[in-house]
This record gives sequence, structure tokens and C-alpha cells, in this order.
Amino acid sequence: MSSSRVEDDCDEWKQIFTRIDSYFRDDIVLEGTNHASAQVLYTFWPFGLAMCKIAGSLLGFGIFLSTFSIAAIALDRCVVIIFPTKRKRQHNLALLLFSLIWVISIALALPLLITSDLNTVFDDDKCGISLKICHEKNEIWNLMPISKRAYTLAVLLTQYAIPLISIVFAYSTIALRMQIRMNSRLASSTFTANAGNNERRKSVAVRQRRTHLLLICVVIVFAVAWLPLNVFHVLNTFEIVEFSVPIFAMCHLVAMGSACLNPVSYAFFNQNFRQQFIMFYEVAIRKPQQIFGWATPVGYKRNRIKYNRPVRGATTAQHAQTVAAIKSTNERI
Repeated sequence: MSSSRVEDDCDEWKQIFTRIDSYFRDDIVLEGTNHASAQVLYTFWPFGLAMCKIAGSLLGFGIFLSTFSIAAIALDRCVVIIFPTKRKRQHNLALLLFSLIWVISIALALPLLITSDLNTVFDDDKCGISLKICHEKNEIWNLMPISKRAYTLAVLLTQYAIPLISIVFAYSTIALRMQIRMNSRLASSTFTANAGNNERRKSVAVRQRRTHLLLICVVIVFAVAWLPLNVFHVLNTFEIVEFSVPIFAMCHLVAMGSACLNPVSYAFFNQNFRQQFIMFYEVAIRKPQQIFGWATPVGYKRNRIKYNRPVRGATTAQHAQTVAAIKSTNERI
């Protein structure tokens, strides 16, 4: 093969891998998420050994910190419900939980920092091309005091099982305590058989059911979202299935989605939030209607009376201020 042919081949390879290198750098700079880091982690790695170890450990650290924080929030809410008057103790407990989850997350991520290393998969001295991947090396795991399988099972226990049990315990305690309080509040009152008292009982029952559904929804979201990622890691560690970047990326994306679904769940089950959102949405849709001459949506005039009712728990003065603010905004539009 002539030297010119070799030079042409080398130039072609360099152009290809320069584009690959550029794409991966754009992923890290522009996306900057754990998911993008995980996607780069198991493809060609142009950032050196130090960044390989940092990226591998940060990925695990973010996962541990996310699940532990969800469990800590549940336990903190449980303490607030059980001991509503001990504010100082609640503050100290929150600081303790915050410090504890950071220490445990760092400790669990240390093995990933140690075992993450570079492995050369393509090396051409003539073209000056060397492709490396960043992954956990089994050779380093064999030198560790804990095996990779034992570590995976320990992560399954501490990152999934224990937080899930803590969340179930905390929210079950909250639901039981709130039900006891509502029942005792109703029992302490003297009711007569009239329509007003029946409406009050129905309102209490609806609030109880909504609270129970919210707590059940939070538990189910956590259990379902984090299960695929943990199962995939266990199956891959025990060599039941081979590692797949798309499957890992999908499992990781679903797990990270649990943090986004929790606020949505709280907003969906919060009647005050829904009513206020609908009232402000009523104002928001008036301006494009006036600009473009759109027709009023079906049921808009019929439902606006329902949406302008006082929000449960709000005083008459607060409701009047909200309605006045909305009317003032309507007049300006």
C-alpha cells in the first residue's frame, strides 16, 4: 500500500473521530445531566482518566443522593405530623438527615471512583488514533475488599429497599395519624341530622381519600420508577444479561423521572392549587381570544362560576382579594 493511500486513510479516520469527539463534548457541555454523562460513560471517552473516575462516581452519587433525599423528606414529614409542636427538634433532625445522606452517598460512590478506569479498544500508531472507553474494570473489582456482586446487592438494599420501606412506613404513619385526628375531631363535635353536618362529614371523607391517594401515588411512583434500574444492574452484574447502553439509558431516565413526577402528584391532588391555577388560566386565555378573535371555549362561562368559588381554607377577605386582582387584570387586558 502506498504512503499516499495510508495518509488518505488516516485523514479519513481522523475526521470521523474528530466529529465523534466533538459530539461527545457537546453532550457534556450542553446537556450536562446525569443521563448524558451516563451515555458518554459507556462510549468512547476522550476526557482522560481523572474525568473518567469523577464522572463514574458522580453518576452513582447522584442516584444515591436522589433516593435518600426522597426517603428523608418522607421521614421529616412524618416527624412533623407526629410532633407538630417541637420545631427545634424538627430543625435539628432535618440537618442530621441532610448530613447523613451526603455522607452515605459519598461512601457508597467511592467504589465507583476506584474501579472506574480507561480501557483501550482501538489503537493505531500510524494514524495517531487511540479510542478508549470508561467503565468499571473487573480486574480492579477483584482487588477490592468487597466483590462487585456483593456491592450490587448492597446498593439494591440501601438505595432501593431501605428507602422504599422508609417511605411506606412514613406515609402509612402519616395517613393513620391524620385519620385518627379527623375521626376524633368529628366524634368530639355534637352533630344533628341536618344537611350541613352531612356535607361536613362528606368533606372530611373526601379530604381523607385525597390524602390517602396522594401518599399511595408517591409510594408507587418511587417503587415503579427505581425498580427497572436496580433490576438491570443486578442482572448485568450476575451476567444474566449483557450490558446495553439504550436499556441502561432508558432505565436511568425513568428513575430520574420520579423526581419530576412527585411535584406533579402533589399539585394534582391539591385542590387549592388546582383552583388557583384554573383561575389564573382563565385570565391567560382571554388575551389571545381578544387578539385573534377566538371563540370562547365550550363550558367556559358555565364553569367560571364554579372556579370563582372560595378556596377551601381561605378566608372571605383572602378570596375577595384574589377575585379583585383577577378582575383588575381582566380590565387591563
